[in-house]
Amino acid sequence: MSLRPLNPLSVVTSLDETEIAVEALDLADMRALIARWHAIRAAGHRPSYDDFRPETMWNLVGNIILIDIEPGPSPVFRYRLHGTRNTHVLGMDLTGKTFQDVSSPVLAQALQRTYQAAMVAGVPLAHRVRIADREHARIYDRIILPLFERNAALSGFLVVSADPQIVKD
Repeated sequence: MSLRPLNPLSVVTSLDETEIAVEALDLADMRALIARWHAIRAAGHRPSYDDFRPETMWNLVGNIILIDIEPGPSPVFRYRLHGTRNTHVLGMDLTGKTFQDVSSPVLAQALQRTYQAAMVAGVPLAHRVRIADREHARIYDRIILPLFERNAALSGFLVVSADPQIVKD
């Protein structure tokens, strides 16, 4: 069965995520990125966008999402980059958009909760995500790496999502 996009996003009926151990991630490249984040932190630095250059992640480049945090009493999360594979799966490019711009209330609320929790955690998170529309459910692994302005405040996230698989309910 070919993977058709979730188009339009307003048809998302559920999004569930479960935190998983790094060792449970299917993609070695995702595990390596988390290890790299921890190595930078162990060297006494807070990982930043500059530590994760696209040319060092060619295998994952279409699966990368960069999210900026616009500070305020209720932080706004804006997609700096929405990778091409993610764009295909969702059926639209979210680059430049905020979570509030997503037409599905289910998806927008889930994203807001996830990234607010990631802000509080301040460490890499790994999830198994299940997203469903009226026709199909898809499951995939995702990592969220917090990124900081050089040794300063949390400024965003590097997110990598594995290619989703259609699951039968």
